[in-house]
Amino acid sequence: MLHWLRTYGREIMLATVILFIGSLFGIGTISMLGNKKNQLKQQNDKVSTIATVDGKPIDEARFNRQFNQAFASIPQDQRMLIDPDVIDYYRYDALQRTVGFMMMMGEANKQGVKALPQEVNYRIDQIVKMYQMKNVSALKKALKQQNVTWKSFKAEQKDEIIVAKTVNGIAARAVVTPYDKKMAFVEIQARHILIKIASDNQDEDIIAIKKAEKLFEAALSNPSGFAALAKQYSDDKISGANGGDLGWISRGQMVPEFEKQLYKMQPGEIIGPVKTEFGYHIIMCTGRKDKPIPVGVTDQQIEQEILQLKQQEAVRKWIKPIQDSANVVIVDPMLLAYEYRVKQEYLRASLEYQKLLSSQPQNLLLYVQIARMYEKLGRLDDAINTYERAMVWQKYNPQYQYPIVYMAAIDFYKKHGLLEKARPLLDTLLTTFKDKRPILETVSNNYSALLSADQSIKLRVDLGKYLLEDEKARKAALASEAAKKILGK
Repeated sequence: MLHWLRTYGREIMLATVILFIGSLFGIGTISMLGNKKNQLKQQNDKVSTIATVDGKPIDEARFNRQFNQAFASIPQDQRMLIDPDVIDYYRYDALQRTVGFMMMMGEANKQGVKALPQEVNYRIDQIVKMYQMKNVSALKKALKQQNVTWKSFKAEQKDEIIVAKTVNGIAARAVVTPYDKKMAFVEIQARHILIKIASDNQDEDIIAIKKAEKLFEAALSNPSGFAALAKQYSDDKISGANGGDLGWISRGQMVPEFEKQLYKMQPGEIIGPVKTEFGYHIIMCTGRKDKPIPVGVTDQQIEQEILQLKQQEAVRKWIKPIQDSANVVIVDPMLLAYEYRVKQEYLRASLEYQKLLSSQPQNLLLYVQIARMYEKLGRLDDAINTYERAMVWQKYNPQYQYPIVYMAAIDFYKKHGLLEKARPLLDTLLTTFKDKRPILETVSNNYSALLSADQSIKLRVDLGKYLLEDEKARKAALASEAAKKILGK
């Protein structure tokens, strides 16, 4: 929960100071980062395999580009080591961004925002420069190879500009005051107790706020017992285990509703219930201090950073009621499973992963996710059986080899003291992927304590080949530099 609070984890839009060129939804998401399947799927399709917004299918082409943009940022040789949790997060984030864009586009249309032809042409020229293409014709050729028509591409850039202009108009309302500058270098130390809201059901909301009010009264009557209350009752299990401690908090780290109340507080003060998207909070201020201005930081830089935060907040306040009013129905089982995980509904998440596995038995990452859900539910035997099924599949289907599946199982066995199960998997991992340097290095960094003497020797030998190649490359580079200096003289 602390991580979500500090990163606005479930917000559709965070970094939202959108310019015509550096749009969050823009240049980086053009089709050259997408797959080579047909990117022309339109929003008027009758059925969506991903999700609907107010009964309309989401733009699946945009969703795919959003996901591929994030995935493309990972170096090629590291992709085999991507944890399935990361993949699920990227897909969920792509959904949030796609839905956010659709809603903002709808609002822009209501406001009558238009994109001028010269603005579209300027944007396209900037894309050509960004991708270091010779001219617009080269861009057209690249798009054609991706099965994207020039007409649809231009229409998409027009939409990007319309949304950017709309959001920029909202962000432009933000101003920096002297008080903002003063508070930018204040840190608050705090604890909190969270009572989550289970759903949008009004009756459940009433139950949650009544529980929060009772805890608030209990905290007021015995401030020294706040940590004990947090440990016992807080739904934020991470901070709750530490008595609700959130540490020292700077501006921009918490969701605005939380931060607004927090910065009014003095040490020893307790307030609540404060409602955010996560539920109801009881907050206790335990410290307040001024932090020094970093050396070399100018007033202009400080003001610019504060302005960006206020612009983000302005856009967030604008989009949130639109977001809340939208009826988003997730169809894709993997996305739905992630949604349940966010809500800590692990059994329902497991059922969605299993539903998907029945149609994709070769997707071994699903075994990892199912096993993790069983672990969350305390069903360790089921988790072990799931990992073992994945190992059997890999054994008899050698074309499907996922190193991360081995590593996830090894991590599980290591965590639960089942070393007799972990070591054979390490041996298989080292044998199967002996020619994959990133995997060998990961084993060396993370599992060296589990290796037998023979495994350690084998690993050192296999890694030694790469170290020797590195040394040869280093010496060659030094020789080349030396030759250049001599020739230069």
